[in-house]
Amino acid sequence: MALRPPAILVLPFALAACQGVDTGRPEPGPEQRLEDNLLAKAPAPRLPVEAWLGPDLARSMSPAEAQPRAAARYLGLDVSPAEAAPGATLTLTHYWQVLAPLTGYKLFVHLGGPGNQGFMNADHVPVGGNHPVDRWLPGQLVRDEHRVSLPAGWRQPELLVHVGLWREPGGRMKIVGPQDGQDRVLAARIPVRGVPAPPPLPRLIAVRATEPIRLDGVLDEPTWRLAPASAPFVAPGTGAALPWTTRVQAAWDDERLVLAFDCPDPDVWGTFTRRDEPLWTQEAVEAFLDADGDGEEYVELQVSPRGVLFDSYLPGHRKNQDDWDADLEVGVKVQGTLDDREDRDQGWRVELAVPWKDVQGRSPDPLRLPPRPGDTWRANFFRLDANRGEPPRAGAWSPPLVGDFHALPRFGRLVFQITAQE
Repeated sequence: MALRPPAILVLPFALAACQGVDTGRPEPGPEQRLEDNLLAKAPAPRLPVEAWLGPDLARSMSPAEAQPRAAARYLGLDVSPAEAAPGATLTLTHYWQVLAPLTGYKLFVHLGGPGNQGFMNADHVPVGGNHPVDRWLPGQLVRDEHRVSLPAGWRQPELLVHVGLWREPGGRMKIVGPQDGQDRVLAARIPVRGVPAPPPLPRLIAVRATEPIRLDGVLDEPTWRLAPASAPFVAPGTGAALPWTTRVQAAWDDERLVLAFDCPDPDVWGTFTRRDEPLWTQEAVEAFLDADGDGEEYVELQVSPRGVLFDSYLPGHRKNQDDWDADLEVGVKVQGTLDDREDRDQGWRVELAVPWKDVQGRSPDPLRLPPRPGDTWRANFFRLDANRGEPPRAGAWSPPLVGDFHALPRFGRLVFQITAQE
């Protein structure tokens, strides 16, 4: 779902002084605290990392090549306790070595589950606000301790810690070492106890069409009788059953992928008439396709009951490029009266055809097209519904379990086959 503004969870974090035995004495002042956190010798972090940061580094460099050009070195992290838990607080202690002046730079600390689910921004001024990055001096060894709290409803099995340095203009420092491809050092993967295992990712069989499919929303071709329908869509945040049913089917031929949605609905409506209007704020079905399954580039496609389209290419998580247009074809059949909010409708059905040339958007990555039997993509499907007199509601084929329909690790599997029995 396009979700403007992005439905990203940003939570508060707490900063704390270095922890120790309570002697009854007052907390140290800023000068003493700073002195205590500028180390005389290199530390031995429990979670060593060894990442080099600098504005002129290239990811292809070796550590030996990066060292003389680096401005800072991230040594690693201590975590206390060693496991996180929903609703509990963690103390994170980072260790940095300063190699060059860092004029204008600031620290960032990002926390979240796999695929950035449950994102938390823990940016802060290091050493309890007493030692900003642009005051770091070459040769210093900086210890930076702060505290973060997981929300009580945290559902991810691990907590990823990413750190880095940035300034404006200029953006993030480049990194040689463990990172996520977005110039964020991967500092730690912390296990989270007490989190139930998420439901398994669903699997949908796309069958090869036995005849040309008319895009009219009727779904009366023999192909649709052969293509297995998905299980009913579930609540996106919990995976719980819904009191209403939505299903999706998939078929393919030499030219295109065709998706069919069946949406029972007592109140079918939609006021948008132009392409790329915010269909997700009313009623729509959505398809997210990650054709190469790399968890990075993907396309987002939507159809309203009027047959209005929204399409966007995303080179990364939530990086929508809405100026991209695919050569989509669509057919919608309303079972009832579109936009009559007083009567009771039966529902609406959609057939959406995506040509192979558009399944990757603008991605230059090679992909075998058309797919061969056995090829598997990553995908997810949603429905947005807004009946008169009721709050808006949504259904998901593969529940993201967070407030973000773009949760790439929760995309299910779309499997291409000749028949459903293969």
